Amino acid sequence: MDENYIAYESLMLTRQATNWAFWSMIGTCASAVITFFAVFVAYKAMHAWKFQDARNDRRALKAALVSYRNTLAFLPDRMIYGHPDYADYTFELMKAMAPIHSLVTVMEEDDFESEIGNRYVTLNSSHSDFIKGLKSKQEHADVLIPFISYRFVK
Repeated sequence: MDENYIAYESLMLTRQATNWAFWSMIGTCASAVITFFAVFVAYKAMHAWKFQDARNDRRALKAALVSYRNTLAFLPDRMIYGHPDYADYTFELMKAMAPIHSLVTVMEEDDFESEIGNRYVTLNSSHSDFIKGLKSKQEHADVLIPFISYRFVK
């Protein structure tokens, strides 16, 4: 083989290698852009569940408050200790209050001084007074209804 022919073939191979290197560079850059986009989508997806979870908790709280109101509707106007059904009434009311307590405690673990926390504290105090017979059902409902009506599910 001639030296010039070998040099020519080497030159052609080098040209092809640079062509392949160029297209490899383009592919790598495209891959980097797509990977960056995938990371962005994954980041957004991972943080979206926090807002959805908070909204689900607020909806569950609203449902628990409505359930509590429904339980309250079937109770006598005033709780009287010693009444034959006092224990059953108290049990039903406490059973309806437990989910509200759980949800508010989880939702407000960092800041119990929020609007929901303050409304819950007021409701819980009224709940205790109603069970003790210090408040009538209507007085207790006057505390409960504004809490149900408060727009905390957005």
